Amino acid sequence: MNKRVKLVIAGLVALSFGIVSVATASSPALAKTKAAKVISHQKLAKTKFHPNGGSLYTSTKLTKKSPKTFKTVKTTFYATKSVKLKKANGKRATYYYVKNKKGNINGWIWKGFLNKTSDLAQRSSDIRRFKGAYSLLEKRGDMRSLTDKALREMTLAHAYNISDHVDKAGIASLLTGFYAWNPKEAKASLAAYNIFKGRFNAKTNAKLLKQKKAVLKAISEYKSDNFGSDDDLWNATNDFGLTLAKAVHTLD
Repeated sequence: MNKRVKLVIAGLVALSFGIVSVATASSPALAKTKAAKVISHQKLAKTKFHPNGGSLYTSTKLTKKSPKTFKTVKTTFYATKSVKLKKANGKRATYYYVKNKKGNINGWIWKGFLNKTSDLAQRSSDIRRFKGAYSLLEKRGDMRSLTDKALREMTLAHAYNISDHVDKAGIASLLTGFYAWNPKEAKASLAAYNIFKGRFNAKTNAKLLKQKKAVLKAISEYKSDNFGSDDDLWNATNDFGLTLAKAVHTLD
């Protein structure tokens, strides 16, 4: 794949990044007009979670939001029940029944809005260090303007998220665009890797280490006047970034 084709692909990705955000914005309205239906339900062992966003609903119908409010990440919820629903838009989703320790805040929330960590200091450090890694990438037109906005507005709640929504994009979202055209830019991938090195399971850590070595090899063999070495570096850093993105998302 030559450099021109890759630039076109990057532009299309940037375009879809914005389009998906607009297209999915109307889904809450659908839930208000038609009730969700329960497909199956089960009891859960009491499990502690922290919400990374979303809303609580008073019932599995998803027609009414709870008047109670909660703080993302900082609130502790305990899940005891789970239901698989067919939503008003026809899509299926799993919701958990949760409540806080006092029991005065409770309701049904989408499973994807719950994570098990509340380590705010770690999240803050990861975002700060990631900004430094990201600054090593070259500017890439519309894609750069979108990712710059996502990085500025990144919250602790969405630190490790993968999302097409700019306002909910996390480090994992941006890592999918970590590919390099030259050795200088490839340092961004290596810097991002160093932030999370050793924090995943053994299989993932081993895969990342192998891909890191492939990136270092591509850097050592790079020649500016050789389009083949340009492709080798792009492929190595792109694979590295995608694997790291998937791994980082598991931290949520």
